[in-house]
Order: sequence, then structure tokens, then C-alpha cells
Amino acid sequence: MRHLAVLVVVLGSLVPCQAQNLLPNPDFDQDVSGWRGGVLTWDPTHSAVGPGGSGLITTNFGVGGALGASVCVPVKPGVAYSFGGRYLFPFLLGDQAVRLTVAFTSDAGCLNVLSQSSISEVSSGKPVGQWLTLAGPDVVAPATATAAVFSLELESTFDPVAHAVNFDNLYFIQGEDIPALSLPGLFALALGLGAAAVWMLRRRLPAAERLR
Repeated sequence: MRHLAVLVVVLGSLVPCQAQNLLPNPDFDQDVSGWRGGVLTWDPTHSAVGPGGSGLITTNFGVGGALGASVCVPVKPGVAYSFGGRYLFPFLLGDQAVRLTVAFTSDAGCLNVLSQSSISEVSSGKPVGQWLTLAGPDVVAPATATAAVFSLELESTFDPVAHAVNFDNLYFIQGEDIPALSLPGLFALALGLGAAAVWMLRRRLPAAERLR
């Protein structure tokens, strides 16, 4: 029973290392604060999950090229990161594409780009008013990286119609959830192993030796 109690303590000391989303305001539940670029607005009429809203990028008539918003976040060199999110076309009047990009930088201000990775989708064949998923490949921060720019873009053709896309549930996370042992857990584990070793030795000793 004593050894069982030690085992319970050890198991209770397992602390999951939750993968933290590094993006500020990734769900746009109330506004688009934390994002720079000036083209992202809040849309309370569309939300990927539950109540709230989403970020909206829309063009003026006849505007071609890319419009985007971004955030700059600190990263750890040599660490793998995952990125992605949800997007929705509120209407489709012309050709357009959506893109998510992660660019690692050597400075905390996200100015000197070391490497970048993007994932994009075009509007052709996509449904209107339905949330779709955009998930990029895992990317590893270079050895000299200190930060990363996470950006979202709407790229449209030059035509006399408006283009728009909503973004929601964006993520930029480090690795996967891995159970880790806390310091109290390590101490309890050491005690448990020591107690188990003593118990096994006592069982192996002859009865006469145990009585000395």
C-alpha cells in the first residue's frame, strides 16, 4: 500500500507541457487588436466556432495584389513550429487567393528575415460562406532566429469587383503536447524507486538475516 501511494504521487506530478499559441488575439472574438497592417477589420457576423467574430480583409473595386496583416512574436532557435488557421469567403466575385506565412528573423523587431514558409489556397472551386482549414508544414527556426512574423494575406486580381476573406482560429505553436515530470514528481519517483529497491532486497534476504 505504501508503494502504491508513492506511485499515485508520481503520476499526479506529471505536468503536461501545453502547446501555447504564440499569436495575440488569434480568434478575433471581440476585435482585431494586436495585428498590424491597417487592412484587417473586425467582422461580428462570421465566427468559426461559437459566438464572437473574425478578422476580415476586403479590397476596394479594381484593386489587385496582396493585402495583409501580421504580428511579430519571439521564438526559440532550432525549435519546430506548426502554423495554420481557418478562412472563409463571404462572397466570390473574382479570382483571389489566401496565404499564411511564417518568416523567421534574426532581430526582435522582425526586420531581418532569415527564412520563411507559406501555405496558400485559391478561390476556384471553393464554397461561399463555409469555413475551410489552412495548415502549413512544420517549420524549424534557424539557429540565429529570435522572432518570427506571422502574416495573413488576401491576394486578388485586378478587376472591377471587390474581394474579401475572413480569418479565424489562427495558430502558431511550438511542437506538440509532451507530458513532463515536475521537480516534486522527480523527487517522489526517486523515493519510490529507493523504497522499492529496499523492499526487494528485504524479500531476498533469509529470514535469519532479517532478524539480526
